[in-house]
Amino acid sequence: MTTSPLERAADSFAAELARHRTGRGLTKKQLATLMGFDPSYVSHVEGRRHRPTEDFARRAEAVLDAGGVIWQCFREYDQLRQARAVPGQREPTPPGGGSRRAPGSSSNRRPPPSPWSTAPTGA
Repeated sequence: MTTSPLERAADSFAAELARHRTGRGLTKKQLATLMGFDPSYVSHVEGRRHRPTEDFARRAEAVLDAGGVIWQCFREYDQLRQARAVPGQREPTPPGGGSRRAPGSSSNRRPPPSPWSTAPTGA
């Protein structure tokens, strides 16, 4: 399965956060305490169930003394996320993409999930 640049950037941020956290010998709870965040939020960001905020990325970078790696991963992710949200810009239709509905028709379809909505699947 091909992943989008946004999904790859999300994966990269979560992986670098986990790599630096474990490299410092910290648990998610310990990192959360040092950063001033709830432990479940750190866990959810690492598991890609929640998107990181700029504040979260800055604090993680500072606490983990990551040499700019975590901050750079966040900036790459955030730039791709913002580019995707530009009004008038549309993402390509996925393979087997659904038909377009006529204006005004109702749809029970949900919007596509963000790259942070589910945990990544194993390789």
